[in-house]
This record gives sequence, structure tokens and C-alpha cells, in this order.
Amino acid sequence: MDRWYLRRETLFLFAVAALAVTTLLAIWAMQPTRLRIAVGPPGSGEVRIVQAIARSFAAKKADLRLTVLTTRDMRASALALQDGQVDLAIVRPDALLPSDSASIAVLHDQALLIVAPAAAKLESIAKLGGKRLGMVEQDAADLALLPRVLGYYGLHLGQ
Repeated sequence: MDRWYLRRETLFLFAVAALAVTTLLAIWAMQPTRLRIAVGPPGSGEVRIVQAIARSFAAKKADLRLTVLTTRDMRASALALQDGQVDLAIVRPDALLPSDSASIAVLHDQALLIVAPAAAKLESIAKLGGKRLGMVEQDAADLALLPRVLGYYGLHLGQ
């Protein structure tokens, strides 16, 4: 009789443990996927958009949640991705594109305008050689892009 009682008690404990493990696994499986995303610089349009998307996911109780890491610039975002601090990053390939990453989406919102007074009578960019240029930059990567664009036309920045 004692053996039967011990078997029944053991089976009951096993069933309770299995139910507890199954419940914990179900709770874990129902949790939303959480991704960390790096974006910068602070206050930029990119940061505001990603924060709005993160708030929207949370408000709708979506299966995806974003944790936004604001960085000083896009290069720092790329480094955070490269170092494994985040799962995703908003980067510019001309600033830094980590070699061990893959692109999800390529977005363009940049425009290069070269404006000169009509009296200058410039007919092409190549005629800018020896002229003084001014630049309105949004990011440090913009300034680094100028020599590449001018170099395409055979022009070089003077010191």
C-alpha cells in the first residue's frame, strides 16, 4: 500500500511540474520580440520617426517592441551595431557601414543643390574650379561627402 501511495504522489508531483513548465513556456512564447535600434544624432528626423514607431508598437501591443538607443551621429550608430550593442541601426553607407551587417531598407532624403548667381555664368560643375564654395550641412557625413562629389568632376578642395 505504501508503494502505491508513493507512486501516486510522485505522479502527481510530476504532473504539477509539467504543468508549471508548460505554463512558463507558453508565457515566454507569447512575449513580444524586442529589438534594440541605434539612431542619431539626437533631435534628428530619424530619431523622431523611430521613437514614434516604437511608441506605436507599444500602444498597439504589437508582437514587436523597439528600444531606441540615441547616438551622437550615424557613425556611432554603425559602431553600436558592429559592436553588438544593438540589433538594428540607422546608418549612412558613406559614413560607415559595418562589414558584418545587412541592409534592410535603403532610404534617400538627401539633395545636393549647387547654387550660383546668374552673373557667374556657370554652365557645369566643372567650371567651379578655383571658386569659393559654401555648404550647409546637416551631419558631419555631409561634409565628408563634398570632396567625393567634387572629385567625380575632377575638382579638389583647397586647404
